[in-house]
Amino acid sequence: LCVRMASGPVQLLEREHRLGRTMALGEAGLSVLLVFVTALMFYRLLSAEKRTARELQELWSRVSHELKTPITGLKALLQTLQGQELSREELQPLVGMALKEVERQERLAEHLLVGQRLSGEFHRLAMKDLRLVPFVEDYFSARNLQIDLDKVSVHITAAPDTRVRADPNAVRVILDNLVDNSVKYCEGDLRLEVTLDEESKEEMLRLCLSDNGPGFKPDEAEAIFDAYRRLEDELPSHKHGTGMGLHISRKLAEDMGGKLEASSQGPNLGSTFTLFLAKTGG
Repeated sequence: LCVRMASGPVQLLEREHRLGRTMALGEAGLSVLLVFVTALMFYRLLSAEKRTARELQELWSRVSHELKTPITGLKALLQTLQGQELSREELQPLVGMALKEVERQERLAEHLLVGQRLSGEFHRLAMKDLRLVPFVEDYFSARNLQIDLDKVSVHITAAPDTRVRADPNAVRVILDNLVDNSVKYCEGDLRLEVTLDEESKEEMLRLCLSDNGPGFKPDEAEAIFDAYRRLEDELPSHKHGTGMGLHISRKLAEDMGGKLEASSQGPNLGSTFTLFLAKTGG
């Protein structure tokens, strides 16, 4: 006897077989893709963790050096004062040196505190209407600046009563960082030029600080604001710092509704940092 199956059930079985095989291949491909994505994410997580650990190690190394240097200087000065009887004329320059070392350590502590607060969830600035022109004039006429005021030229074209919405302490921290950056890296006779004028198109007040320091490559203008970044190839190897100053300054400027930009024509051609703050009608 010859048994002949109908074509309908055979085609149905073949279709179910092909569907099952397709689903199995799809599931296998999806599993391989998931394993690959998981491995990639795990690799990136490990790389980020290693980079963070390396940056923190470098930061603490810099902080340790920055803390040790003024302490060593103060210790030497105190030992000198302890071992000798000095006249007032001999004592004055030593006291001045000690004050400079204390101010240096105070700025470092302030940078660390500001950086910690900026990374916190509840960071708040004390915003107010600030007359920036007299503020800048008072800042650069202060006696505690570690620069010769004869080397600073200030050009102001903005109206004295022009106000900006800003936190005075944040503006001072930004100026401290920018001035300290110029003083630290200028090898020769430092010249600072400060310009304060109005950007009528954007209703911004613009504060420019230019120096004759080492400068940087034009394409590094954004990279210098990265945390812990010091442009090691461009800057003198014996200069130290936490690498946080410019990063903190830009974050403060942005939190005040402004911005901080940098520009340079190239190495050894100086640099310019420009702080923009929004004007107010008050």
